[in-house]
Amino acid sequence: MNIAFFLFTYPGIGGTETVSNLLAEWFTKKGGGDCCVIAWKRGEHKTANSLTDIFYLPDGNNIDSDANVEAILEYVTKKQIRVIINQGPFWKGTKRLHTAGCRLISVLHYAPSFRIDNNRNAIDRLYNNSEGKNLSYRIKTLVRHSFKDFFSKRDFYRIDAPFFREVLENSDAFVLLCPSYVTEWKNLLKLRDDRLLLSIHNPIIVPKVNGTIKTEKMKTLLFVGRLTAWDKRVDRLLYLWSELESKYKDWKLCVVGDGEERKNLMTLAKELQLERVEFVGYKDPRPYYRNADVLCMTSSSEGYPMVVLEAAIYGCPTIAYGVSSGIKEMIEDGGTGFVIKPFQKEEYLTKLRWLMDNQSEREAMGKNAYVRLSKYDIETIGKQWIALFNKIRVEQ
Repeated sequence: MNIAFFLFTYPGIGGTETVSNLLAEWFTKKGGGDCCVIAWKRGEHKTANSLTDIFYLPDGNNIDSDANVEAILEYVTKKQIRVIINQGPFWKGTKRLHTAGCRLISVLHYAPSFRIDNNRNAIDRLYNNSEGKNLSYRIKTLVRHSFKDFFSKRDFYRIDAPFFREVLENSDAFVLLCPSYVTEWKNLLKLRDDRLLLSIHNPIIVPKVNGTIKTEKMKTLLFVGRLTAWDKRVDRLLYLWSELESKYKDWKLCVVGDGEERKNLMTLAKELQLERVEFVGYKDPRPYYRNADVLCMTSSSEGYPMVVLEAAIYGCPTIAYGVSSGIKEMIEDGGTGFVIKPFQKEEYLTKLRWLMDNQSEREAMGKNAYVRLSKYDIETIGKQWIALFNKIRVEQ
């Protein structure tokens, strides 16, 4: 059975690309057929296990264009693709895939509330940038900002909810990343029938060793991810570090990743007179996990972040704001790390200081995090995907 992964960009080193690569490699090894990628745009970061069979859509300006729809249908027919795993580019051509004898599985790689959070952030941005605009515009942005919870939800139900209901209707299955997200998605879309919804965790490869794999901890706080303004909020981490750096003189903060906010964050680090902060850009994060003592997350929004699982492989506990039920499921508060109430800075500082001051307890949390990885192992997750393939083929 030939399988295609549909992504916005490819190749890349983000969570969605990493998951696609792992699943494709496992499907191929297990005799599940050939795997390929359909991508809207070309990515910039190739990895060792990136797929080489990639079809790029002809129209890079409008993913929903007729040219792209026709190109995908032609490609699916030519390659005899039987399943498309849609990893995020939900598009209007889904209803026509069945005419090519293809099944469609749509996957939501973020928390169900992501679009509402995004709407709220957009309202904040417009308000913050309204100075100098005409009076009418400023009044409108002020009103929306004053009632942003109402408007962010209203916009979701006017625009996003009908679109996602259509995606669901045109999918053979709709996968969310944890059981609590299934309930949240059903309630958010006000679905009467949730038979197409199911949860499958993102997979990782868990090394088969006794205990955690060998590490060389170097009193390092670590961030790994995109450097973006509204969701990852690494600026919060810099402010936290500014209150710790002078006391913990043998510790450092390492930021692995790149993005639109890198220059602003480096400028902020200088303004805060931080001396032991490294911005290393896009790198293979594994050596950094190996040396890190604590993974720090200060995001405003998270789905089911792979970095938590990747850090656990190297016995690294995570401290994060509990911005989603996914985060709360991944991190056992007080057992494999700490989940902090959003956005309680003092509580975050207190728990982070405790981790930095207590090496044995910190290492015990890291070991606990590693032990919990079995349910995310690629062998376990891969079998769940095969079961789903068999189910939707039977129901054709």
